[in-house]
Amino acid sequence: MKYVSYILFLGLCAQAFGGESLPLSETYASVQARGVSDQKQIKDDLILLNEGLQKGEVRQLADIRQPALKDLVLEISQDPHQMKEIEEKHPDGSDIEKISTTLNELLSSQE
Repeated sequence: MKYVSYILFLGLCAQAFGGESLPLSETYASVQARGVSDQKQIKDDLILLNEGLQKGEVRQLADIRQPALKDLVLEISQDPHQMKEIEEKHPDGSDIEKISTTLNELLSSQE
């Protein structure tokens, strides 16, 4: 049922955007593929990641210590379609910074 609702949601959004795909739809799907508890954990982990980015402690994927977040960032960074939609929305910064910003926006919009 969850996936049917998601598909209907994407269809309605596509209509609202004049047939264009929903901005960040593939990245949104990657986030939604995780369970609710994983999404909450990732949201909490993003706080630590952002602190690490600001302090210069996180510069590459290997520097991310939170396993669930690291897996999601790896999945997104290896998908050229997701990276394209992220880079269109956030052209500046490293890939990890762009992904982190995008995940913050997506998870914050779910509250």
